[in-house]
Order: sequence, then C-alpha cells, then structure tokens
Amino acid sequence: MKQVNKNVKLEIIIIVSIVLFAIIMYFINVILFGNKNKTIYIYQNGIRIEEIDNHKISLNENFTFTITNEFGEYNTFKIENRKISCIDSNCEDKICMLRGEIDGSMDTDFIICAPHRLSVNIQ
Repeated sequence: MKQVNKNVKLEIIIIVSIVLFAIIMYFINVILFGNKNKTIYIYQNGIRIEEIDNHKISLNENFTFTITNEFGEYNTFKIENRKISCIDSNCEDKICMLRGEIDGSMDTDFIICAPHRLSVNIQ
C-alpha cells in the first residue's frame, strides 16, 4: 500500500511541476515578447482604410508612413518598438501629435485627428 501512495504522490508532483512550468513559460513569453498578433486599424470618416499587421510589416521594426486624403490633408505616423504615434500633420490643432505613442495595451489607446476625421487604434 505504501508503494501505491508513493507512486500517486510522485505523479501528482510531476503533474503540478509540468503545470507550473507551463504557466511560468507563458508569463515569460508575454512579458518578453508581448502579443505579436496586434493589428493597427486606421479609419477615415468611420470607414476602415488601412489594416497593418505582421503580414504587411513587422511591428518590431521602425516604419514611417503617411495617410493623405483627396483634400491634401495628411497625417504621418511612426511605428517603433511595437508602438505607433503621429509625428506630423497639417491639421490646425495638432492634438493627434500630442497624443503620443499607443501600443494597444488599453481600450482607450486611440489616436484621433478630428479635423481630418481620422482615427488609429491597435487591437
């Protein structure tokens, strides 16, 4: 009977160790690498005009692009260290540039340029 109890205890220790190892590896992965499947969505007049994910560009690389509408209104965005920010705009108030970087870690992570009817978020 003692042999059976030792085997059961050993099996429980092994299972608990595997589960703890998996949990630790998951948190290490999240902390070090974050969510690599984030997508940047760009809307103008409420219509999605662009979707940027790791299939188009690596969000880990530095990348700059400009969105220009038919009226010559433009916003230039920079992706750096998995974050996006508006670095230039020809709008009047420049609030979009004051927003700073967003990384999608909060539901309120939006860059909005009201004069150009443009919004950017990461999900």
